[in-house]
Amino acid sequence: MLKLPLALLLLVAALPAQSVLPTDLFSARSTEGEANVELVGASSATFKDAFRITTAAPGRALRDASLSWTNATAVQVNDRLILTFWVRKIAPEDVYNIRATVALEDSNDTALLDTVFPVSLNTWAKYSFPISSPKAFDIGALRLVFRHGLGPQTYELGGLSLVSRGAAPPAPTESSLVLPSDLLASYSAYFDTAQGGGSARVISASGPGITQAIQIQVNGTSAFIYNAGLGWNNAAALTKNDAILLSFYARLLQGKDGPLQAQVVFERNSGPFDKSVNFSFPVPSDEWQLLQVPFRANDNFKIGAAHLVFQFGVGPQRFEIANVELRNFGQLADLKVLPSKVVNVVDAERDRLISEARTRIEQVRQTPISVVVNDASGQPVAGAEIRIQQLRHAFRFGSAVTAARLKQAGADNDTYRSRVASHFTTSVLENDLKWPLWECSNCRPTFDQAQTREAIQWLLDRKIPVRGHNLIWPSMRNMPTNVQRLTGEELRTRITTHFENVLRDPGVAGKLYQWDVQNEPFDNYDVQGRLSGVSGVAQTNGLLGNDEMLRWFRHAKELAPNSQLFLNDYNNLENAIVGQHENYFYRVLEWMQQNNAPLDAIGLQAHFAAQRSLPRLQTVIDRFAKFGLP
Repeated sequence: MLKLPLALLLLVAALPAQSVLPTDLFSARSTEGEANVELVGASSATFKDAFRITTAAPGRALRDASLSWTNATAVQVNDRLILTFWVRKIAPEDVYNIRATVALEDSNDTALLDTVFPVSLNTWAKYSFPISSPKAFDIGALRLVFRHGLGPQTYELGGLSLVSRGAAPPAPTESSLVLPSDLLASYSAYFDTAQGGGSARVISASGPGITQAIQIQVNGTSAFIYNAGLGWNNAAALTKNDAILLSFYARLLQGKDGPLQAQVVFERNSGPFDKSVNFSFPVPSDEWQLLQVPFRANDNFKIGAAHLVFQFGVGPQRFEIANVELRNFGQLADLKVLPSKVVNVVDAERDRLISEARTRIEQVRQTPISVVVNDASGQPVAGAEIRIQQLRHAFRFGSAVTAARLKQAGADNDTYRSRVASHFTTSVLENDLKWPLWECSNCRPTFDQAQTREAIQWLLDRKIPVRGHNLIWPSMRNMPTNVQRLTGEELRTRITTHFENVLRDPGVAGKLYQWDVQNEPFDNYDVQGRLSGVSGVAQTNGLLGNDEMLRWFRHAKELAPNSQLFLNDYNNLENAIVGQHENYFYRVLEWMQQNNAPLDAIGLQAHFAAQRSLPRLQTVIDRFAKFGLP
């Protein structure tokens, strides 16, 4: 078998894509139904012409009008197709999305793609869909079709392309090692001695290509899974976006509760410890299982600047890892050509929770509806076809957004605004309302009070309610520099003034339906200290005393009586184990209720970088649901 050098393989992967559609899209178009299609000039730097589609009559179904093309070049099995287009809404002028779909289908209407592309603004927004062809298609056997038979509405399409990058190239055979060559003699291990410690040792082992392994014993459970670990520094330099393949075998000898509780990360080995990959491997038995994870280096790393670490601060448990390998395939274009193997665990408890959730969805989130269709004389119409479009959601879902992207010019910001307006029914400003940035005088144009006020109004004008995050993040590192040296009444007065400045601001007052009053009390306690009652957490008074938490919520309720007030913290849902962090958050909530704080709800902030079992997530939710907060 011929082995190509890595450089040649990369060149093959980077060959230019081939257009699948005809060259002259306007002449080759096909239209059906009562919709007008015309070519118009486009106000875009990316393309000069666009299709304007107008459906004047209400219509009965999306299929009643369409715009389509057939493929002008043949498509082969497993070809990687990419459909790209820009879209904007012209009319009507309301907050609702256009009613249209795009499909790629064969002559039997079997769809390779069939989806909506929500858009509610008149600025251009880009959509791009990768598609793998399940079979070969001769010229004319594949159809790209936009359906829009429901009016009245007008929208425009520009920059339309459907290209093929061919089949994925074979996995490269050339790579280089990232870790030291003798892993069994060069690893470093650490354990939480306060929780019983543990051990790591090299043993003889047998398995698929395995002669030796590292056996790890963990004796107790730490507050965090990363409080015990084993790893290696990188022995070779890496370039940002290098394609890396992690491979290893693992098996469980003794587990605490069910499968192995461990994860492996590749990260910078100094702050901020940003991670290129974080992968859980809940191996359930003593059968060796091969795990393989392709990922990209998230930065340039000199030798020794990053490390691969297995983390397992949960015990008691004993397990083994073997044949650990980290290989660099360079600037490989497609990670999908590298193998990937994860743990497949049969989990009856997870299946039960999913079944119960589906039942609740039917009971709580769905409602039966009866529609009677009469003709002009009031007589029932037999076999009438109807379509219902949901215009408003009873349940909110959204994302953190930034004021600068909502208000500043630029094609990327146009797409950003379009996605926010068309996809979300609630929002939270990610950083703009945090105390240091709210008061920052030299942070423009990224952070600016006027821009923040305009962004809030922009969201409200589009019927997207806004959350406030946050009023106080009570560690000195997260407060303005001119606050960090204050103590006593000066500090208390400064906090009070900040609450009033924000909550009485004309662009904010009465406009935010929720507020995270206090953020992350477990890690941020310089001002108010910590409560007693949690093992391993000492009671402290901080600069102003524990009762300051009560005062913050009471003052916020006076200033924003119509807003729901939240206490927010992280590392509850995403933590693999029940530890000090979760227990302390529970204790703070308990204490605040005992002291009649006007606390309306809690925020379970989470940053998921690894798999978490559904039963574990449900346990956390059930635990905090006991507070009875709405």
